[in-house]
Amino acid sequence: GSPVRPYALQLRATAHAISGKSDAALDDFTECADRASDIVAGSGRDEHQARKRRREASDLEARCLAGRARTLYQLNRFEEADRAYDQISKRSLVWPDI
Repeated sequence: GSPVRPYALQLRATAHAISGKSDAALDDFTECADRASDIVAGSGRDEHQARKRRREASDLEARCLAGRARTLYQLNRFEEADRAYDQISKRSLVWPDI
């Protein structure tokens, strides 16, 4: 339930991907993307904080989806990778990088 968990999942997924543990990376990237919205749930009292948390959660979700897509490409699972990339909003700051 910690708001830090999705960030930790992203880091662990990246480490798994680098070390060749693709299945573990995919699991963590998927959970990271799924839990990114949990950050918004504890968004705070004022609207400014809530907007900031929604932006952060959206950015994290996009980064986790991109990590999942890159891992799928590494595994030659190209159609799945393309579908993962399609889930990333074109408005995301991550989109120009990918």
